Amino acid sequence: MSDCEIHVDLGAVQPIDTIFVGHTNIADNSGIKVFRAGAFQGEGLEQLANGPLTQDTLARLAHGIYQMPAPVDCRYLRIQIDHYGAGPAVKVGSLLVGKRFEHVYEYKSGRRPIDLSERVDRSGGGFGFGFGAVKSSFRFTFSDLSDSELDALWDLVMRAGSHQPVVVIEGGINASPTAAQIHYCVFDRFEAFEREDPAATRWSLTVEDWV
Repeated sequence: MSDCEIHVDLGAVQPIDTIFVGHTNIADNSGIKVFRAGAFQGEGLEQLANGPLTQDTLARLAHGIYQMPAPVDCRYLRIQIDHYGAGPAVKVGSLLVGKRFEHVYEYKSGRRPIDLSERVDRSGGGFGFGFGAVKSSFRFTFSDLSDSELDALWDLVMRAGSHQPVVVIEGGINASPTAAQIHYCVFDRFEAFEREDPAATRWSLTVEDWV
């Protein structure tokens, strides 16, 4: 059964290869299909991707990340969500469509927990708390970037800044990421890139999850 359809107009024909459907309440036996359409109403549908969701049991949310092997030119998309079983209405918290940047990153990359709760030391030796979200950040380092790769990454960072959401996936396209490895996030703590030799550049980046 199809419980929900999302119609997307990108505004102009452009190359895309990645679709992120995030922070949903869809059951773990459900799935998502992505179609390219000839018009906003959905004529001439061509399926681009489909598959299950990655369940985040801690937050009871699910993410769908669909990576195509090569970019396709597209303006109109239809995202079909199959939601099986009784339950609340389908909710989708975030949706990103675009063209990814992919490159190997060094060892020593890793996550850091961030607890946004407030803690006050009480005079009696205990604590007082104002409870907030607990989320993560992820720091990673690209090395051996060619000039063209550096230009592409620079363009992505300059367009996103530290205020536009991006999706960062640990492990690369050939892996099956867990929910913890999928980061709907913003860039944080920009550092200068470093030229290692005339043909290679190293750049460390940090992102902070948006939950």
